[in-house]
Amino acid sequence: MDRKFSIGEVSKLHNVSVQTLRHYDKIGLLKPAYINEKSNYRFYSIDNFIMLEFIKQCKVMGLTLEEIKKLKNNYTSINSILDTITKQKELLSYKIKELENIKLNIDILEKKVQTALDE
Repeated sequence: MDRKFSIGEVSKLHNVSVQTLRHYDKIGLLKPAYINEKSNYRFYSIDNFIMLEFIKQCKVMGLTLEEIKKLKNNYTSINSILDTITKQKELLSYKIKELENIKLNIDILEKKVQTALDE
C-alpha cells in the first residue's frame, strides 16, 4: 500500500499552509489522493507531491492559479508547457524593461532635485 500523508504533514514537508492545500482542493487544482468519509481528513500521495511542486514552480513563474489549472487540465504535450513558459518569460522580460524605465526616470528626477538643493 502506498503511504498517504496527512494535510498537516504535506503542509510541513512542502512549506505550504493547510489553508492553501484546502483551497487548491476546493478549486480542483490539487485533489487529495484519499478523503476519509467519516472524518473528512485529506490524505495525499507522492503523486500529489509532484503536482504540488509543479504548482509552486508555476507560481514562482508568475502564473495565476487559473492559468496553472488550465495548464494542468489541458496538458497534452511537453510543447504546451514549453509554450506557456516561453510566453511567461517574454512577459517577465517586458515587465523588467518597464521597471528599468521607471527606475531611469526616478534617477533623472533624483538628480534634478539634488541639483536644485545644491544651488
